[in-house]
Amino acid sequence: MNNYPIINRRSPPKKVIEFFREFGFVLVEDSLFGEEKIISYFQEMKMFFDRFRREKAGYYLVENSVYGVYIPSGYEHVSRELLDTKEIFDVFHRESYTYEYYEAYNHKFGFRGRSPGPLDDPFLSGVLSQVRKNIFSVFEGLLKIFSAELGGFDFGLVKKTNYLFRLIHYPPIIDSNRKITRLGAHVDDDLLALVIAENMDGLKIKTPSYGWLRIPDLKGFFVVLIGAGLEFISEGAFKGTEHRVDGEEGSSHSRHVFNINIGSDLDFTRKSETGKVLDISKYYRRRFSKYSLNTQHL
Repeated sequence: MNNYPIINRRSPPKKVIEFFREFGFVLVEDSLFGEEKIISYFQEMKMFFDRFRREKAGYYLVENSVYGVYIPSGYEHVSRELLDTKEIFDVFHRESYTYEYYEAYNHKFGFRGRSPGPLDDPFLSGVLSQVRKNIFSVFEGLLKIFSAELGGFDFGLVKKTNYLFRLIHYPPIIDSNRKITRLGAHVDDDLLALVIAENMDGLKIKTPSYGWLRIPDLKGFFVVLIGAGLEFISEGAFKGTEHRVDGEEGSSHSRHVFNINIGSDLDFTRKSETGKVLDISKYYRRRFSKYSLNTQHL
């Protein structure tokens, strides 16, 4: 464990930056949030996940027109290396994404058809409200460290913080002799992404210093990755963290993952030291214009 980039509330900002530059990610101790709370949240989210797998209320079935893989989701990159079907549910809620942001998000990623709008569910609302309170402080603290390293600016997260809560289910691998790529190599799209999993089977991260690094099953730790949005805003000073999920041999169990992505407001801009205006919404439109997704309501 001594070789992994582990941080907590006492970690000096300089050490946090060094870890991100060396590894491209950090491991956050769950004691930062309160271990019992996070374990409880995760179990509750799995219950919610199972119910909505049956009901599929307010979600889209997304077909990637190139690879023909159906995924229950609001949006997802489908790598050409993706060999195993998985289920993904993107949770949009009034307490995370505003309705206007949700509409712009759908439009930005090329959706067709009626938007289901924010999901109003009392159970989900209670869980996400508590998760937000605990996790926002971590995101906010990390972004302040990045901001100070980049000369100081406001990410625009105080009044209109935008979260995407993503639930992922990886079904059991029936044929343990077949090499399976659960999710092809990619960089997440927002500023930062936090990954909570019941186990880390198959998660591999491409580090700047050591190449592809396998993340072991570390109970009590969460992974925080740099997204493409932060790479853009930092003008490449911090590279987006490329990662993938491989099917581990003998993985006969289901695997649930709870992702939380945080992004800038769509109207966020930053003027760099060279005088260049960095417009996050224009960047995202360019980034996602190459994806063509066909959707139908479930």
